[in-house]
Amino acid sequence: LADSVSAQFGTGNDLAINHNGSDTNILNSKGDLYIHNTGADADDINIRAQDDINLQVQNGEAGINIIGNGGVELYYDNVKTFETHSLGIKVIGDEGGTAQIDIQPDQADDNADKWKVGATDSGHFFISNKDSGAWDTNIECNRSGNVELYYDANKKFETLSSGAAVTGSLGIGTTSPDSNLDIEGSGSPELRVTDTTNTVGAYIQSNDTKAIFGSRTNHPVQLEQNAGAALYIDTSKNVGIGTTSVDSRMHVVTTTAKTNSIEHILMLEHLSSGTTTTGFGT
Repeated sequence: LADSVSAQFGTGNDLAINHNGSDTNILNSKGDLYIHNTGADADDINIRAQDDINLQVQNGEAGINIIGNGGVELYYDNVKTFETHSLGIKVIGDEGGTAQIDIQPDQADDNADKWKVGATDSGHFFISNKDSGAWDTNIECNRSGNVELYYDANKKFETLSSGAAVTGSLGIGTTSPDSNLDIEGSGSPELRVTDTTNTVGAYIQSNDTKAIFGSRTNHPVQLEQNAGAALYIDTSKNVGIGTTSVDSRMHVVTTTAKTNSIEHILMLEHLSSGTTTTGFGT
């Protein structure tokens, strides 16, 4: 047949095939158009193009584009939402909208089976799950680099420019912490703090028989009250009360001024059936 002359099929010429000099057209104006390759010896259906393959739906809207270099584009309502490229895949949202991937195992027949991963135009990346009909955020990452972790839709952990913040209790070695920081375990669990300037190490330890607080290095230990030294232990294990210049095994200093009165510095008291008190000082 010459260019622009159609081969027509059907009582109403519902199927036509023609070549217009530039393109070839298969036109079906009634019912569905099927391509069957189902015989006993049938195999694959191969569609090959020199450049792109474009599948369009109603009103000529884009559905699937297979690009000449092997990339694939998927569209929803004529807007591209998915794209493959040399590094992997890209999920694309509407202008000003959210781009997300929904993950729905077990035929998505239970709200608890539904998850989504996405990002908003304000710079939030999130992972959420559906619980009792409502979406709960599990992880959120923000444009500034901040990361937030949630439990039952309540934020429990957040990274900050100055470090990190924990809301609630933090357990190490336990899933049921009883305080803000709860460290549990066998083998003498320990919390250690070290200043690297002179490698001064402080620690708190709980072992099988006692509780320990002190220094892990050869440095003094100081207990303070109101930001001042209350008890001081030097590297020779001499103890100072009210002083950090210890001159004996026990050195007690008081700076309270007294006139014609007694100040008790040390009191030893023994209570039995009676009340006996012994005190000495000046």
